[in-house]
Amino acid sequence: MKKAMWWAAVAVMAVVGCANAPVEQKIKDFQAQIEQYEKTFSEELVTIRQNAGLTAEQQTEAVSELEDKIAAQIKEHSVHRLYRGIVIGRVNLPALSNDEIFDGVIESTIGRHPQNRKKMAMNVPNGKDAVTHYRVLSHLTDPENGREFTYMEFRLETGRTHQIRVHMAGIGHPLLGDYVYATSPTMRNINNQYIEKYTLVGQTLHAMTIGFTHPRSGKYMEFSADLPEYFKELLEILTFSG
Repeated sequence: MKKAMWWAAVAVMAVVGCANAPVEQKIKDFQAQIEQYEKTFSEELVTIRQNAGLTAEQQTEAVSELEDKIAAQIKEHSVHRLYRGIVIGRVNLPALSNDEIFDGVIESTIGRHPQNRKKMAMNVPNGKDAVTHYRVLSHLTDPENGREFTYMEFRLETGRTHQIRVHMAGIGHPLLGDYVYATSPTMRNINNQYIEKYTLVGQTLHAMTIGFTHPRSGKYMEFSADLPEYFKELLEILTFSG
């Protein structure tokens, strides 16, 4: 990442959690986070740019140094990323209350789908290593029809395109509302029912938390975003089933 691109990367990682939410909701949910980013990092960039002892080339190099440190954290998998999601079906793991334990893991390679270049796929030629840690927060049941779902938390060790969506579909539990990777007739039928019935906004996947080390101060920083309203409402409708 060069120049100010890492700023965009941090913003995108924060906003992507509500990428499918209405614009008004995005603004409401993330205005505080954006202000915090600006407060935290702008002083660093202003100091660099206003330092009379630096040439334009030296200023650029100094900014690039900050960017490279953030990029290194991403490459070294030290950026902390937590996601929440609702998947179709019952994932056969116990619901855990310990925030530190992720007792499930999916390891594969992920790359472009050989027939559909707009999709990603597991274990394809030239794929890159992908590791997703997961845990069950609660098992859920629709009180009207008895259909089962699982509310889950995911921790990314790598950050491949559509990684969580591809991995969960790969083990037979696609995200609710995910038309791209829930491809079987049964899964498509479930998505059609629930998207219409509960006005879902895309797949039920939310970027909950991002944490990283400030490139100059060395201080660990963490930002969290609350679940979108449609996500909360769905969790209130579905009943806890152990």
